Amino acid sequence: MRLINYVGDRRLVLPLILMVVGIEFMRSGVGTFSVIHGSSMCPTFKPNDFVQAKTLYGESQRGDVVIITDNQNERAIKRIIGLPGETVTLYRGFVYVDCQRLNEPYLPKYTCTFKSSPEDERAIRWRLKANQYFLMGDNRSESCDSRNYGPVERH
Repeated sequence: MRLINYVGDRRLVLPLILMVVGIEFMRSGVGTFSVIHGSSMCPTFKPNDFVQAKTLYGESQRGDVVIITDNQNERAIKRIIGLPGETVTLYRGFVYVDCQRLNEPYLPKYTCTFKSSPEDERAIRWRLKANQYFLMGDNRSESCDSRNYGPVERH
């Protein structure tokens, strides 16, 4: 009787291993799926939109949309604005990277970007280190992003 139970248990091992390998393959090949909460990326992503996220091992580019984990282990979706080694400046409602005004075709026309108050005319500047990125949400008036918490590390 013991032998039958053992053989039965052994028959479960292979499907269990295949299931674990299959789940890992799906995560790495297909990625993960998330539901958007909040409006920081409107109009690109709206609340309750589904997104598929996949780990890419190449270099990230300006304009890429990324999912980050914040200090409270919450995930947020943002767009890469500044790359390692660059200087990002906010001045009079526009974003400048290394003194060149940034073209942002993904934003609605007449979108302004400010650090705090639009009446504040001072330029605000961030110099990114070799492993830092500057991220912003597309809905600039509703996004908590690098303007609030500063540049983020690549990891």
